[in-house]
Amino acid sequence: MNHPIAVASILASIGMDYHSIVAGLLHDVVEDTDTTVEEIKREFGPQIASLVDGLTKIDKYKFLQKNMQRLKTIGKCFLLCQRM
Repeated sequence: MNHPIAVASILASIGMDYHSIVAGLLHDVVEDTDTTVEEIKREFGPQIASLVDGLTKIDKYKFLQKNMQRLKTIGKCFLLCQRM
């Protein structure tokens, strides 16, 4: 409970709107429970569900970005080794 409350508190302190603050409270629910984005949509509306869904996908995007960077680094290493 501490993490989502801290996220919501930060969002409130920087002047975010109601939907963003609620999404901050709910952002880990889809990943950490059996709750679906559809259930969040029914309970909290489409805007909050969309924000939660987007936040859930951010972690996957960061993971892909990090892996792409690693692949680029490995590729550069191979190119350097071929030149030697």
